[in-house]
Amino acid sequence: MQSGAAAAAVVGAHGMGGGGKTTTCLLVAHKVSLGNEGRLRFPDGVHWTQLSRHFGLGGVRAQLCHLATTLSGELVEAIDLELTIKRLKAVVKDKACLVVLDDVWHEPRAAPFVRAFAHSERSLLLLSSRRADIIYACGRGRNVLCVEVSERRGTDAESVLLTHAERGGICAKDKTVERVRQAVQLCGGLPLALAVFGSLVRGYAQNSPDEGGWAATLDQVGSRQGSLLAQSSGVDLEYSCLSECLRASYTALREDDDDRLLRTRNFRALCVVRSKEQLPWPALAALWNVESRAAVAVIARDFHARSLVSLRGLGPGETLSLSLHDLVIDFLAGVLETDPAGQAKCYSLLVEGYCQRNGIAAAGEGVVFGSTRVALRSLWLLPPDGYVERALPRLLVAAGAADELDLLMLDMRFIASRVEVVGGHCGLYRSDCLHTVGVAVLGDVATVVEGAVVNLGRPLSARLQQAAWEVAVRFGSLLADGAAEADRPALTYLCESARAYLVAPYIESLGASHLLVPQERRVLPVSERVQHVCAGFKESGGLFVVTAHGPDMPPAVLNVWEEESGAGVTAMEGHVGEVGCLAVVGGDASGTPQLVISGAGCALRVWDTEHWSCVAVLEGHTTAVCCVTMVGACGTDTPARLVSGSLDGTVRVWDTERWSAGSVIVLEGHTDKVTCLAVVNDGQCGSRVLVASGSNDKTLRVWDLNDSKCVAVLEGHAGRVTSVVVVGGDGSGAPVHVVSGSVDKTLRVWSEAERWSCIAVLKAHTVPVDHLAVVRSGACNEPTWVVSASKWPCDERNALCVWDIKDWSCVALLEDHTHGITCLSVVDDVAFPSPRLVSGSRDKTVRVWDVAAKSCVSVLEGHVEQINGLAVASSRSCGKPLLVSSAHEDKVRVWNLAGRSTRVASSPHATTIEALTAMGDGGHDGAAVQLLSVSVDEVVQVGDTDTWSQVAVMPWSYQLYRRMALFDRNGCGVPTHVVMPMFCSLMVSDMAGRCVAEWCAHTTSVSDIALVSGADGRAAGRVLSASSDKTVRVWDVGSGACLDVIHFSDGVKQLAVLDAGKSGSSVRFAAIVGPGFGYGPHVLHVKCLGQASTRILGGAKRHAYESVAAVGGGASGCAPYLVSIFHDGTVQVWDWERASCLHVFEESVSWWRCASWWPHPPIRSGRASGVLGSGKAAAVNYTDVAGGSASVFEDIAVLIDKSGACALVDCRQFTLRWLPGPPSAASVCCLPDGRLAWGLRAGGVYGGQITL
Repeated sequence: MQSGAAAAAVVGAHGMGGGGKTTTCLLVAHKVSLGNEGRLRFPDGVHWTQLSRHFGLGGVRAQLCHLATTLSGELVEAIDLELTIKRLKAVVKDKACLVVLDDVWHEPRAAPFVRAFAHSERSLLLLSSRRADIIYACGRGRNVLCVEVSERRGTDAESVLLTHAERGGICAKDKTVERVRQAVQLCGGLPLALAVFGSLVRGYAQNSPDEGGWAATLDQVGSRQGSLLAQSSGVDLEYSCLSECLRASYTALREDDDDRLLRTRNFRALCVVRSKEQLPWPALAALWNVESRAAVAVIARDFHARSLVSLRGLGPGETLSLSLHDLVIDFLAGVLETDPAGQAKCYSLLVEGYCQRNGIAAAGEGVVFGSTRVALRSLWLLPPDGYVERALPRLLVAAGAADELDLLMLDMRFIASRVEVVGGHCGLYRSDCLHTVGVAVLGDVATVVEGAVVNLGRPLSARLQQAAWEVAVRFGSLLADGAAEADRPALTYLCESARAYLVAPYIESLGASHLLVPQERRVLPVSERVQHVCAGFKESGGLFVVTAHGPDMPPAVLNVWEEESGAGVTAMEGHVGEVGCLAVVGGDASGTPQLVISGAGCALRVWDTEHWSCVAVLEGHTTAVCCVTMVGACGTDTPARLVSGSLDGTVRVWDTERWSAGSVIVLEGHTDKVTCLAVVNDGQCGSRVLVASGSNDKTLRVWDLNDSKCVAVLEGHAGRVTSVVVVGGDGSGAPVHVVSGSVDKTLRVWSEAERWSCIAVLKAHTVPVDHLAVVRSGACNEPTWVVSASKWPCDERNALCVWDIKDWSCVALLEDHTHGITCLSVVDDVAFPSPRLVSGSRDKTVRVWDVAAKSCVSVLEGHVEQINGLAVASSRSCGKPLLVSSAHEDKVRVWNLAGRSTRVASSPHATTIEALTAMGDGGHDGAAVQLLSVSVDEVVQVGDTDTWSQVAVMPWSYQLYRRMALFDRNGCGVPTHVVMPMFCSLMVSDMAGRCVAEWCAHTTSVSDIALVSGADGRAAGRVLSASSDKTVRVWDVGSGACLDVIHFSDGVKQLAVLDAGKSGSSVRFAAIVGPGFGYGPHVLHVKCLGQASTRILGGAKRHAYESVAAVGGGASGCAPYLVSIFHDGTVQVWDWERASCLHVFEESVSWWRCASWWPHPPIRSGRASGVLGSGKAAAVNYTDVAGGSASVFEDIAVLIDKSGACALVDCRQFTLRWLPGPPSAASVCCLPDGRLAWGLRAGGVYGGQITL
């Protein structure tokens, strides 16, 4: 424990279980915390962190947050493990503390602590582990002192025994050397047994000082040892000596004084404690029914004096907690084996005690749940203490209150409390789900909540409101659509509790607007431009997902998410350069361990998937690694080999048993980048080991790994080779064929039997071939089809081509995708009668195909970006194939392919709704306002906002941009024409899509347009158009003449009409002026038509405005406020007439769009429209919004951030409130009566009424 440059940075104690490692660490911690020298060395204290064999990454993150909070004195919370490490690193930089990590089973669980303390020169880590190599690995090149702790022998054992027997200066009179040695022999040298035996001696000596205690203890322990084999004690026979010591100590509890029955009951009550669990004093107070910490300390010290329990935090101001050694837990289980009712009573008393201490009333008449009545306590009000928040579900089940737990799991108040207590993720709630039986919807509930809360930026309270809203809407839709009768009670209670949890403002769904229950199984907190993804199952059965960022993100780490950890990600460090390939290899029947291979820069890194340690760094390539594959072991003589291809044109082979030896073989011959690899023959049955490689040099090469030679060069493609697969060569006797795909739009088939000549050229694609897959079927698992696909957006068919290997003919085109296919993967699992093929597309969907039936069996919808990665995690033993998909900036999702496969009806819009425009203001006849929606794929639709149904698809074929203007030439309030930007001109069309005029004058692209109504407020007057040619032009709607040209100092990006001139004033508008592509200074101008002067609001900004909107004024024609939003989360509210910034909001989000109710009238009649519609839909009867008339919305702006979340800004009250609503919105339009329409990134339009 010395300080200075030579001092150890990591100290470790290793040894067998029960050997005294924890006891040794406790003694060190006790000595440091109480001794003057220890307090001087570590003035910031001693901090204990309990790990265990099954301790997950979620627990690591929680412990890091707790430690950072304790050391800083301020609450530290973080959902992401990397962020937690950074925060703790900042806290401990100048601290001097001793941190004990007890029972480290896996180096990656201790690694975050090591990283956090890497630059804290005055602090020290003390570890205990069963393995010395784990302690040395934790050192990561720093000074490490590792000490073995094992069974005590000779004088060492006697010293441990006497330390406990004579603690407090008590010395039994009958002590002899022989009796001490006999006791050591009886205890087998086990430190815990020595401690318990010594405590028994001390107890006898205290109670009978004249008689002593050695003889009595030897008699009590030794006389029964021979009968242990015939009795159940709960402790392994290996520790039989300890079992009798514990039994004797337990018996002595009943022999001391008048409180003996209470002491026995209190000790038996500790049966609720699990391995490595720390019970804080509030839990002990609840369990033992005492009031104060002092009362708890008295009981706990008594047990501690008998070496039955371990205590921490006995000092003043410290948090007292109790734990049991695993062997003591086993002993207690044996004691209560015949009394299950008594054991259940202990659990019940603990929960009841917690409720009493925190003022939670006992359950009354209960809650009606279906045909039963369930007692329900407000257990979501229990304050966290480090124990109850994680143990509660287990305690309820063990106490016989499983039905209460089922109801809690459906209560939004409880769900929210589970998310809050762990800092904003669903890991704890998902672990709670494991304790419930018979509530089928809980997994879907967790997915909905998970999808809402992983969107960071908004406060957690706002994300929980979003979660409650989605739960109510999605499961409400499920109820309305006819849920199974068995699920209805659970769904009804769930929806009622979610609605009750909501706090205004929130959205009431209108008309046919609804959201579906998501199909995905998990939504992962990984969403930063994922470029590569791989997945698999650990030996324990838990799923893991590894992701790498794209080239524009920091490339130094891989993110690992583990299902067992419950939440968050951990980072695998060490990469230099962009990650170019990522794959899971091994783990098959050959016995090769499962590994993750990542290539970044010129090096490959090999990661052990059980402990996430880097087992090798493979260096040798001179440029980036592009692809890898694994050749399995061949018998006992030839180990598995890893094969890698690189931009340097070489193929390298690595021995998996001798990573440090470097590449065993370097295969040279290609003259350009190696793009793909495939194992042709793995050497089984005495054959050669062959690998095929494809290259940008338009060739393939077949390599013999045994001879390190190229056996064939396959030439014929007219373009670079993109993909390669192998048919045959698997020991079945089928002939071997290599199939390659190329940018020359063909597949070529190469036959080994024909000396690697090309026997077929397969032509069906009209664009380059990017992906190939072999789909096998039949009892012998023989390959049957090759499937090819292209990712190119210009592919009109977007089809997967299925080729029969018998004659190499195209037997099917699978054409359901609407855009290019970006990835393919095969699912070969016993869960399916025949293998499934999975495809991801630019159309944001994943489709699952039964190739044998030539049909799509499932469409997986949920992503809001194009799919860019698929990874199948499958195991024939577990029967639960899972699919992991990534989609650029969207969240990573996990799908259960063997679960629900309902095909969800897609929205008429298949792509993002780029723009929404209200068509008219209701007209003279009170017709409903209609809504024009434009999607990225140029589909234009008209919807009725009374019935929220589609009434028309516009026959327009123009390239439509973000803004368009609808105007009325007849003055009836119903749109007759639309004007839209078309490159350098404006296109005017009637509502049938016929072009009636083209206004030309701009010299570069038109960036925005705005409509200025006529004097009567209905008939259109003028249109303003902005362009990068540094001008705004004013057009007369009636004649199409250009009335004025207004010049600016730079390109004009956006427009917002501020005063339409209805009261006789001049028309005024705001314009954002700045250079192209958002770089350079941007200025917000206020301009008046007909005047040369201009007003600048706030001076130049370093970056572009995202959007501006005029707010307020109702139907007056003049908006008093202007709202501007920025990418950095800034919102500005302006009084533009006075050039005064009234308020600035700063949020941790990136804003995207803003809109307002100006200049829509606040109230309209709401009759169904016949304009452009079928007239068959019934109108919705709207009521006044809560809190008053619809005019309350006049001064409110609606904002959308880049994640699609919505907020309301009140320009009069200067408040910003998050608005729960449809997720992933891309555009928004404000409608009369406080209604909103959202265009979603996933496609579709959603309508809702705001409740204030």
